[in-house]
Amino acid sequence: MIIKINDLDEIPPLISGNQKFTYQENSLNGIKIGKIIAEDNIGVKGFNLKSNANENEYLTVDNSGNIYLDLTSAPNYINDFETYPNQFTREVSAYDEAGNNSEYVQFTIEVIDVDEPDIIVTEE
Repeated sequence: MIIKINDLDEIPPLISGNQKFTYQENSLNGIKIGKIIAEDNIGVKGFNLKSNANENEYLTVDNSGNIYLDLTSAPNYINDFETYPNQFTREVSAYDEAGNNSEYVQFTIEVIDVDEPDIIVTEE
């Protein structure tokens, strides 16, 4: 009699903590802000961005962990340094092929000020 033991993947992915990303104010819709760093014993399959219940969503995360700015329904202050807040904290989790989910981990995004030219209005 032969007994086979299947080794199941029971280890969830691990997301590196204290990740911080920046982007310049007045950025274009869809720019890549950064990439979430995560690892797994078999491989990370994708990411879940925790729902932002207080406002419209302004980020997307693809299955590789790339974070993109989505301005289609974002409030104006998301892309304007002069309108506070300039720093946002969000949460993301990772999952693997076996369906194991990591804990949600916070990451920070900061809007960087850009020197904007003065607007001069003249009367004719």
